[in-house]
Parts: sequence; C-alpha cells; structure tokens
Amino acid sequence: MLVVDADGPDHENPLTLDPFGGLGIGLSTLRRRLTLLYDTRALLRMTERPGGVLVELTLPMAESADIA
Repeated sequence: MLVVDADGPDHENPLTLDPFGGLGIGLSTLRRRLTLLYDTRALLRMTERPGGVLVELTLPMAESADIA
C-alpha cells in the first residue's frame, strides 16, 4: 500500500475540469491499467480534503510463480 497526502496551491485551481487539478486523463489511464493488470485486486482511492488530496494505492503482492 502506498499513501500520499498532498497539499498546496496546485489543488486549489478552479479553472480545471477535475477537482484534483487536471483533466483526469492520467487517472483514467491508470485506473484502466490497474484493472487490466490486477482486475479487482488493486485499489486506487482519491479523497479531497481541505487544502489537498489523499491518495491510496493498493496493489496485490506477487506470488513467486507470477514473477517473470
């Protein structure tokens, strides 16, 4: 599990289409790749909070047979 708690002025730009400060293209691509690689075993959760965002990324551990 990887947790990032980010804050700062980049997260307060009202001119963007995405509440997290961008257009959402990278996030949608990441979500699709996680689904393709891990199906429902991966989790990407983003939570807005006052002045920033909390991001949690959970990936399944690889079995030794899964490692190429």
